[in-house]
Amino acid sequence: MTRQEIKTDLEQGTYFYNDNETWVLDFWEEAVRVAPDLVEKDFKGMNDFVKNDEEFGDEDGFELNKKYKEIFKNLNLK
Repeated sequence: MTRQEIKTDLEQGTYFYNDNETWVLDFWEEAVRVAPDLVEKDFKGMNDFVKNDEEFGDEDGFELNKKYKEIFKNLNLK
């Protein structure tokens, strides 16, 4: 994938609406490799939303499972 394709998929939330877990994991691995800065920005935006959403929010933000922790291990997501 190109940086532009990743940017478009992040903006449209394609990963969120795709039910194919293999595709989603492959997407994140590729996105981290090609455009880690875009992934960090997107993740921080989603995490801030989760922290601040009054109805469904969690003030601790996302809790990443083992697979995602491995994919995102080299990113600055704080």
